[in-house]
Amino acid sequence: MLKCLYMLSQRYKDKKIIVYGVSRTSINLFTDLVLNHKVNIHAFWDADDKFTGEYFVNRNIINTAQLRSINNAIIIIPEVCKKQEIQKCAGQGIEVFYKDEVLEVNEEMNNKRIYIYGIDKRGENIYDTLKENGIEPCGACVTKLGRVNRWYGKEILSIEKIKHESNCSVILATDNWITLENMLEKLVDLKIEKYIPFFRKDYAGGNFFQIINIALLQHNKIWLYNNGDENAQYLKEILKKYQIDINQEIYGKDIYKLVHEDIKHITVIVAEKNVYESERVCDVLDSLGFSLEKLNYTAIICCTYKPYAYYKETKSDSLLVSNSYATERYPGYVVYGDEKYAKVKIMIVGNSTSTSNIYRIVSWVNFLYERMREAGYSPIIYNGAVGGYGIVDEFLHMMRDIEPLRPDYVISFSGINNTINEKAANQFNIEFGKRRLKYDNDMISGIKSSEKLYDFWCRISKVMKLVAEYHGAKVYSFLQPMISIDETVDLVSTSIFNNTEKSKNVGAYKSRALMETDRFYINLASMLEGKKDMYIDECHYSVEANKLIAEHVFNAMKQDIEETVKHKIQNEQEDKNECSIYRR
Repeated sequence: MLKCLYMLSQRYKDKKIIVYGVSRTSINLFTDLVLNHKVNIHAFWDADDKFTGEYFVNRNIINTAQLRSINNAIIIIPEVCKKQEIQKCAGQGIEVFYKDEVLEVNEEMNNKRIYIYGIDKRGENIYDTLKENGIEPCGACVTKLGRVNRWYGKEILSIEKIKHESNCSVILATDNWITLENMLEKLVDLKIEKYIPFFRKDYAGGNFFQIINIALLQHNKIWLYNNGDENAQYLKEILKKYQIDINQEIYGKDIYKLVHEDIKHITVIVAEKNVYESERVCDVLDSLGFSLEKLNYTAIICCTYKPYAYYKETKSDSLLVSNSYATERYPGYVVYGDEKYAKVKIMIVGNSTSTSNIYRIVSWVNFLYERMREAGYSPIIYNGAVGGYGIVDEFLHMMRDIEPLRPDYVISFSGINNTINEKAANQFNIEFGKRRLKYDNDMISGIKSSEKLYDFWCRISKVMKLVAEYHGAKVYSFLQPMISIDETVDLVSTSIFNNTEKSKNVGAYKSRALMETDRFYINLASMLEGKKDMYIDECHYSVEANKLIAEHVFNAMKQDIEETVKHKIQNEQEDKNECSIYRR
């Protein structure tokens, strides 16, 4: 049986828990509280009073007046919100907390024989936390015994030996979902309590409860794909708590029953922890007419990107830290085309919206390559886009590799990851460094600058252009399509697309872009506005959107590329003629 390692503190057990806001940021908080800590949320507080009276997964959305009338309530807010501002708005008598302030170690572990599975840094942290809460672990266990047989003075057992222990419980000490999956697999036959630090990681992406909410609003039937294991039981307990009825349960070949159903009125939840199986099931759903952009299926692992491929096919980059493609000949790049026959060489830098083979959606880079190949350009494309990259990461990535690659053109497709007001004093930091600043106050981040987000993006884009031209390449900078807060007019779009950190700044980008007189970049920021089914989440594009983007990029570069191809063909012909004369 799966149990939460961290639960709502006893101090707040009798409180009515209110989540602040209904933006994507707030719904991510809700998802974390519900799936990872089984918190029973009472309501959502919409301080802007836009969606008062509506419901999100059978929980009421209330305004400030209604909030103040609730006895015994507390508010939990996303980490990006400022507590003092929220407290002032809520009024006296209602306490405001961040998530970590209301959680504590599951009290059920008191007086139980607890083993900690995993003795690395995470295991040590959990051991210390247990001790602070008066819980004494009786030992530790590992998958396979090594030279160390004692840990904090306690015996280390192998998993095989744990199987013969009676009336014990195990804490799975890891922050990595793949490791957690492997640990659970080792314990699959044990009928014991397994305390997990999380059920679904925040980086799993997707729109888990947003899609369930759409199903409820549309009165869709909900089908649950599961094999009846402890993961499925854990999820079903949560769905029951929120009055979410499962109309049908399927597994294996039963999924093809959907062929005979009206799928317009069905939403599927894939409760499969195995990453291979989960991805396969999502692919089958796509083949049956479901799609990510139609928002009619979701999964507990992830359904938007390929999590195992990400960890299997990428490695940490020594310059930029973020995981990049681990190809042997061109580390950091996915290559399209054959260098031997290439007439035009293109280098691409960007963020996750431009990556290849990581998301389950076909990238616009794929469509661009096919479009150029069909046009007879014989291109080779080096795609160096990496998830999480901002303009600084792109610039450094390009500057390092432009000399050995020697491209004719560099495409920079970016913007969205530079719409966040970071904690860094100076924006010129790699994304990994800026993320570290959130947890490590004992770091410096450069001389404080008051430069606006848009101005910074423009300045570094211009520097990229200068560096590329020095190396003989022409840069095409694209300000990528983005969703602003003005476009999230209803509850569904707000819960999926409205990122508290980004959305307001996206609007500022779009306004500045419209007024821009120095057209050194191509503005695509608003190109998807008013079009349906263009996004699969807050910023990643659907297949149809990627086709449109590829066509825009192709048309923007077409004239220059034709000149480049023509010039190279002429040079090749001249070289052949010279060789012919020499042979004579």
